[in-house]
Amino acid sequence: MDRSGRTVQTKRLCRTERFSLNKLESLALGRSVPHTLVRFALPVIAGLLLMRINTAVDHVLVGQAISTVGVAAITICDPFVLLITALAVLVGDGGSFVIALSMGAHDTRKAARAAGTGIAAAAVLSLAFALTATLFADPLLRFAGASETLLPHARPFLQIIAWSSLFTAFSSGISSFVRTAGYPNRVFAIQTISILCNIALGYLLVIVMDTGTAGAACATAIGQAAAMIATIAFLLKRDMPFKLRARDLVPDFRMLFKTAALGFPSSALRITDAFCIFATNFLVTAFAISALPHGTTTGGALAASGIENAVTAFLLVPGIGIATAARPFIGYCSGADLPRRTYQFARWTFICGFAALLPLWAAVELAPELFVGMFGIDAADVPFACWVLRASALTVPISMVRIVGTSYFQASGQAGIANALIVLQQGSYILVKFIAFPFLLPVFTQFDHLQSLFLGSIGGGLAAVAITAAFLFRERFVIQGKIAESEA
Repeated sequence: MDRSGRTVQTKRLCRTERFSLNKLESLALGRSVPHTLVRFALPVIAGLLLMRINTAVDHVLVGQAISTVGVAAITICDPFVLLITALAVLVGDGGSFVIALSMGAHDTRKAARAAGTGIAAAAVLSLAFALTATLFADPLLRFAGASETLLPHARPFLQIIAWSSLFTAFSSGISSFVRTAGYPNRVFAIQTISILCNIALGYLLVIVMDTGTAGAACATAIGQAAAMIATIAFLLKRDMPFKLRARDLVPDFRMLFKTAALGFPSSALRITDAFCIFATNFLVTAFAISALPHGTTTGGALAASGIENAVTAFLLVPGIGIATAARPFIGYCSGADLPRRTYQFARWTFICGFAALLPLWAAVELAPELFVGMFGIDAADVPFACWVLRASALTVPISMVRIVGTSYFQASGQAGIANALIVLQQGSYILVKFIAFPFLLPVFTQFDHLQSLFLGSIGGGLAAVAITAAFLFRERFVIQGKIAESEA
């Protein structure tokens, strides 16, 4: 950039700095984007790691207590847990984007109304889910693939988790309002409280008291309740840039629509993940009749699928954490009309995320047994689980393209593009993974239907990345035009 361009950009930054209202603003306008991003991302990544560990704790403890049957039962419930998370991020992520854009425009009352509307929506959606899961627990679990053997273990887990969905909405969704305000360390504290409660109580209830899946669900619920209390306390602190009032909890329906529009991609991702688990469990059960490797059971194949989901989610944490950390900055800079700063945050998000994913991917490819061994499945099921895990991990590094793309368009307020992208991403993934690979690959190769199903994760991932790359390539020209116009 030439001298005049630097002068214009500096003037824009200084003009914005005169209205310094909050911590997010001072961080977003700092001179070193990589330093700011990494500094903000570290507690976010740590918190997401805790959340992933928190999710895996139930599988690990129940696997140690009940072995393969317990892990398979919780795997059957995983889609419903993802649906709860989908509801949480619909209002949590969507509200956070509205809050960041509002603070960039220096409208703190709008930010407060967005937070209150998100809290009210979370309460209504959580109650609706809890009632549905209670009334239709057995039909839903059977539809998800639960056998009569697994049903007694899966039913109590689902019902307890469903009634704790409001706690989850706060710990996984509403807590992001605190991060958007510029306090990632506080969100890390919230997540730490949740996992410590879950681990301690989970060990007591599942291992010591032998209460099985019901004990694991109770431990999770209590941990999430503690996190909800901490979230409320932080939201009401005096140093928050927006001040929540009782009237803010009355839903603003125009605000709710905008929140849902911006939060939909995050929610849709969880919903389609839930569908993918449903479909995988169904097809694994169907294909396992004739295609199981020697020594592997149907329960073992289901457990392998659950391990794949848990470990892959863990591998993606650094990339997702960096993208999550960048969201408030991209949103703030977009709201403040600073296109160069927006572009810088987006570019460094991809660079840092890709670099962070490589070593974790290498660890899984070199030593999958270390990861599979934590889940306590039967020895005969371990080789197949290792093969599944190595196959699904192949696309982890390039997944950063998909992560950055979705996050960028949401954070910059481009709801229409973000929603179109997520539909194309997930649609292509589902078509390739569940139709093209399992039914066409065996015709042309020596892979059977079960192997092709798991290999479909590679093909689906590549398709989603290619579509996202096309969207980002176009956006690069758009934002460069904005930069040129702003610095003219």
